[in-house]
Amino acid sequence: MDPVAIAARLLLIVGCSGAALLPSSLGTADSLIAAQPQPVPAVALAGPTPVATARPSATAVVSPPFVMNSQLGLEDGSQAVLEVFPQPAPLDLRFSQAERVPQSPVRVRIPSQDIDAQVVPVGIMPTGEMEAPSGYEEVGWYRYGARPGEPGRAVLAGHLDSRDGPAVFFRLGSLQPGDTIEVEFGDGADGRVFTVREITQYPVDGAPLDNVFGHVDHPELVLITCAGAFGGPESGYSERVIVYADVESGS
Repeated sequence: MDPVAIAARLLLIVGCSGAALLPSSLGTADSLIAAQPQPVPAVALAGPTPVATARPSATAVVSPPFVMNSQLGLEDGSQAVLEVFPQPAPLDLRFSQAERVPQSPVRVRIPSQDIDAQVVPVGIMPTGEMEAPSGYEEVGWYRYGARPGEPGRAVLAGHLDSRDGPAVFFRLGSLQPGDTIEVEFGDGADGRVFTVREITQYPVDGAPLDNVFGHVDHPELVLITCAGAFGGPESGYSERVIVYADVESGS
């Protein structure tokens, strides 16, 4: 069956201390990522599974909108809203979207930045919301995207900080080309090692999200977070850090 293009809107709601952060700092997230995909003919994404004339592939890459909801930081308890808009992603309609992808990643290590974190799969809740890691030392992997090491872009997201200080991806922006990222799987499968190719930083309205969520025919690991100055609850963070890494041959 021919793939169906799904246009999606991505909303990141993050909290911080209310002060401007260094460009290498990351966006925080709390317990929920709300997904509200835009329907297209024959496909309506409402709730945890799409209502469709056919069933999507387990290897399909879907880029639903999501909201990372945080209760952190701001003295008045308000939140900052950051908006980016990924390009349409192809969807092969053969299997249920809610089907679990096998060989899920369970841990990510970035030795150069002393990062060693549990990875939790991110799914879609009955409300249409997409789960996010509840712990500030956890990393979320969108399980309906690519599995790290398989063709396609696998996207990992982590928190900036909490009331107690830096969280798991606080040093993400300090990565350098050539640094390694190790991903471990929980089903006995061999792990994968990635080499950082590029570290980029863009204004919120200039982030090339097709390069984050768009289709590729080779394995690519993408780590994404907020950066730049924090402009308050209305404008949020001013920039995005996007890290690209390629799988090492033989890993």
